Amino acid sequence: MIAMTPATSKKVAAIVVTYNRKKLLEECLDALLLLNYPSLEIYVIDNASTDGTKRVVSRYLKNKHIRYYNTGVNVGGSGGFFYGMKEAMKDSPDYFWLMDDDCIVTADALQSLLSFATKKKNQFGFLSSKVNWKDGSISVMNVQKRTLWKRLEDFDKPDTIALASFVSFFVRRQVVEDVGYPMKDFFIWGDDWEYSYRIAKKYPCYFVPDSLVVHKSATNSGVDITQADPDKLDRYRYAYRNEGYFYHNNGFRGRMYLFLKICLHTLRIFKSKCKKKFRRLRCILRYTREGLKFHPLVEYGYCPKTKIKVLECAGEPFDYGGQEAFINTMISEFSDPKISYTYFTPFGFTNERMKKITARRKEKVIHCNASFRHLSRKIQIKKQYKRFLKENQFHVVHIHSGSLYALLNIAKIARKTGSKTIILHSHVAQKNTLLYHFIKMRSDRTIARYANVYLACSESAAAAKFPPSVILKKHYTVIDNGLPCAKYRFVPEKRDPLRKELEFNGKKVLCHIGRFSPEKNHSFFLKIIPDIAQAVPEARFVFVGAGDEKPSFVKAINNLGLADKTIFFENVSNIPEILMASDLFLFPSILEGSPISLIEAEASGLPCLCSTIPLEPGVEAMCKQIPLDPQLWIDATLEALEDIPHDREKAADKIRALGYDAEISAKKLEEIYRNRPIDPTDYR
Repeated sequence: MIAMTPATSKKVAAIVVTYNRKKLLEECLDALLLLNYPSLEIYVIDNASTDGTKRVVSRYLKNKHIRYYNTGVNVGGSGGFFYGMKEAMKDSPDYFWLMDDDCIVTADALQSLLSFATKKKNQFGFLSSKVNWKDGSISVMNVQKRTLWKRLEDFDKPDTIALASFVSFFVRRQVVEDVGYPMKDFFIWGDDWEYSYRIAKKYPCYFVPDSLVVHKSATNSGVDITQADPDKLDRYRYAYRNEGYFYHNNGFRGRMYLFLKICLHTLRIFKSKCKKKFRRLRCILRYTREGLKFHPLVEYGYCPKTKIKVLECAGEPFDYGGQEAFINTMISEFSDPKISYTYFTPFGFTNERMKKITARRKEKVIHCNASFRHLSRKIQIKKQYKRFLKENQFHVVHIHSGSLYALLNIAKIARKTGSKTIILHSHVAQKNTLLYHFIKMRSDRTIARYANVYLACSESAAAAKFPPSVILKKHYTVIDNGLPCAKYRFVPEKRDPLRKELEFNGKKVLCHIGRFSPEKNHSFFLKIIPDIAQAVPEARFVFVGAGDEKPSFVKAINNLGLADKTIFFENVSNIPEILMASDLFLFPSILEGSPISLIEAEASGLPCLCSTIPLEPGVEAMCKQIPLDPQLWIDATLEALEDIPHDREKAADKIRALGYDAEISAKKLEEIYRNRPIDPTDYR
């Protein structure tokens, strides 16, 4: 019995994976219960046994510290440990203690692990017990390794180790949160090697000789293909595939070890007296090659006590563009208290609305005020993100940008600095140019190495930025640019005050909202508004937005003699009121993903004229699309001004019905953050 002290009162989750070995399982559970440790919770993970295991375990379920889970299908040892740890994580244990059903713990096994953990002040990744076979000798298959090459030789004193088996494997919960769960796709063999080494790369790990367990395996030997039944060689697929993956992905030393091991096993086959030697050799080579192309998944989980840290990062300044409007809207709708947010841009931060929202929510916005000029922005993206992500760790890195360069390079930096879940979010489609196709071809080859979640504001935005394999396999999610629709619902009482303030009474107001950048095509306005102003003297033109091209556009408007008919806004927070005060929305954009300002205008019931950019069906139905021919636009504008609608109130409900609701979009994002999907993903 373990005496309870503050140092030994930590909550321990023992994960026992079993499959058709009910007698050994009974012995394993009896030994665990004899420890009489009040804070020990035992999770029995049954891989769909067919030998009556469930009936055996049912006798133990009267003990409130034992829980039974049937996976429903044999998911192997790795799948069982993954399943068990995921379930146990919900109960916020301090430690996970992993073992197979043929692991029999001795009376001091747990106490010794807890004492060692206290001695090290919890500054460790995992601890591994001394494992004897049932005759008292060291269990050969469970001998720990100090490095990829060097096995542990002295079993009587503590030592640092790098690789250990899942036979009495003791790991801190915070470490599991950091490195993720075991790779369930390994099924059997090698999953413990991979997982322990994944931990040892980041934390010191130790062999604890005072903690003794007995491994009651059938034989005291490792995996040996020369002893296998020739008709059952397929099960060795897991051994060679998993080792091929593991050693191949651990640098030159790992690849050299793999090569020498294949040579050794080949020599062992030819020296042995086994039958069908060439079949065995083909098995080794075939499954090792499979391992080189094997891309298993790592999943992450966090206990209820742990806040998920999300970094929302941009490849542009935080000003008043479409993606900043999306981020602002999501900030307002995020509601999960278990998620904390930080916002980062290498460039400027002028968005006053974002400043107010983040200040109210007590969230950090970090900006470096670097120059956003074309020649320097790429240098600054690399420089500032390298510095910031080296110094700060996040569970989720969510990258917002309309630039392939920004998406790719920020993802690459995030992966190399240890980020686990990396989300690429495409907010815009792309020009069909030779330069674009060259950049896209280059990025398709590399982008899937770094990102593992793909989001887009529309199907066209996804196709413009993501590799063909992601598109073909539908490994992306469309997150609609949701609006707080109630704010944009047309209210006559909100229209009149602003029209009076701006002296718009009796005038026809034409509005455009968008950043002054080439893709928004502001130069097209210079071809049409002189004729519109001449045909409709009471017309007034409102432009909302900032950007590098704004000064030259304002100058051109002045040169056309239209300064007294044109009003410019930027850095404003009353967009809904501006739209309600307007009579027609003009949007001659060349390039868009899912244009937020157009959807906002539609939600306010404002008639919209739009270029022939790709739009989602519902959005397309609510506007009139016109090719970029000046005369066609002039005619359409004059016609629209003749028939201005007055029943605009129901438009917001139509937009909400199409799914463009901020609350829905925010909930989708929070669900993605909570699940923290896969790492790394193979879409190559």
